[in-house]
Amino acid sequence: MRPPLAAEESEAGSRKVAAAPSSSHQGEEEPPKAADRCGRCKKKVRLCARFKCRCGSTFCAAHRLPETHECAFDYKAHGRAAIAEANPVVVKDKLRRI
Repeated sequence: MRPPLAAEESEAGSRKVAAAPSSSHQGEEEPPKAADRCGRCKKKVRLCARFKCRCGSTFCAAHRLPETHECAFDYKAHGRAAIAEANPVVVKDKLRRI
């Protein structure tokens, strides 16, 4: 890695200052807002038409499939891990040859 330049250091420092919360309610945290828009087309979705994907986003009916919203979740690795967990490796006992 290369050492950061002075300009990059000053920008990083200003970003940290800007990222600090400016509200007076330091101890209170507001509850997370329910996702009411599609992650792909930003269309407003109703409660019954909401589809939560394994990648963590909420989608409308048109973008609910992983192929339609370019899902980042690795279904293949997840399936392999589930199969490996369900089917442990069985090794027979060694027998002495006579």
